[in-house]
Amino acid sequence: PEDCLARRNLVLDRMEAAGDIGQEECEAAKATDLDLNPAPPAPDEGIFAYPYFTSYARELLFDENSPYEVSYADLFKGGLTIYTTLDVTMQQQAEAACAAQRERMADDLEASLVAVDVNTGHVKALVGGSDYSNAKYNLATGSGGSGRQAGSTFKAFTLAAAIEDGVNPQTRIDCSSPMTLTLDGVTTRIENFDNYNYGVKAIQQATAVSSNTGFIRLSEAIGFDRCPDMAEALGVHSPLTAVPSTTLGTADVTPLDMARAYATLASGGVYRPTIVITKIVNRDGDIVYEAPQEEKRVISDEVAGATTKVLRTVFEDAAGTAYGCGPSNGQAVAGKTGTSEDFADHWLVGYTPYLSCATWIGNPAGRISTDPSITCNQLWKDFM
Repeated sequence: PEDCLARRNLVLDRMEAAGDIGQEECEAAKATDLDLNPAPPAPDEGIFAYPYFTSYARELLFDENSPYEVSYADLFKGGLTIYTTLDVTMQQQAEAACAAQRERMADDLEASLVAVDVNTGHVKALVGGSDYSNAKYNLATGSGGSGRQAGSTFKAFTLAAAIEDGVNPQTRIDCSSPMTLTLDGVTTRIENFDNYNYGVKAIQQATAVSSNTGFIRLSEAIGFDRCPDMAEALGVHSPLTAVPSTTLGTADVTPLDMARAYATLASGGVYRPTIVITKIVNRDGDIVYEAPQEEKRVISDEVAGATTKVLRTVFEDAAGTAYGCGPSNGQAVAGKTGTSEDFADHWLVGYTPYLSCATWIGNPAGRISTDPSITCNQLWKDFM
């Protein structure tokens, strides 16, 4: 605005000097307000909307190993139109649900959410934080760092592996607490939440109540490598190791990992890579990239269906850890809650036949203990 005013006055002075206007007319014109309506200053990094999703899309484009067939130089020459999977209405609903959750928590806690279309792998909504200008670390994708411990949401992978190995979900398993596990000469004490002793339960009920001891024993029975192998097959891309605690979700993963993997269960065992960028068109209107629709069957429809039937009890069984938290329209849903050690991370990952949604709550600064009573249940329900 200051430069506009100076330029306007310079032109008026030259008009007066050229004899086109008189001194009085020149001074009157200089006294007139410009009434400018300047555009707002460009936002941080030039991102105007949905910064965590947008920055993730840009990160994918800048990746030197990306499949998008545009160079770094092409991106800065301009003229490209880049189409993404973002559903603006769904994104706004996700942000509203996360904002409502933050209102229910301490100021130092954050909420994150990823929603994936089961039938296409398209990322429809992604909330990686609440203030991109001050906190660019993307909680949804782990961009700029690592993920977080997923807690008992990983039990779904042990469950699927056990069913694939022929274990009936009605098989009874010891869920008493505490228990000790000795491996390679090292003895570890394992407890259920609040060291609650569930006794002997069917695997289906052990899933609903999320028995740690029951799932350690189940994981030991089928082999500790089966949980991480199943997680990777279903769509967890973060690195995993085959240790007893993997079934309890001690590996660092992201909400994007979990939404993608649970989407494979929702699809009946067909893995689809998550897609953020669908098409790129150059300045001449030529399509230079179009996302392929890839899919691969990784488990049978029967195994996925049986796993889903068990995971429905998390919402439908009165003892389930997300009981009553399904959508208000009565849509059948399946999923699993999770809490990491010292209550640093809280999760609920669940799905319908059409949409997989992973939610997370915790302190973005790191593994810092939070209120044990916090859950993602209302956040997940609000969005779904």
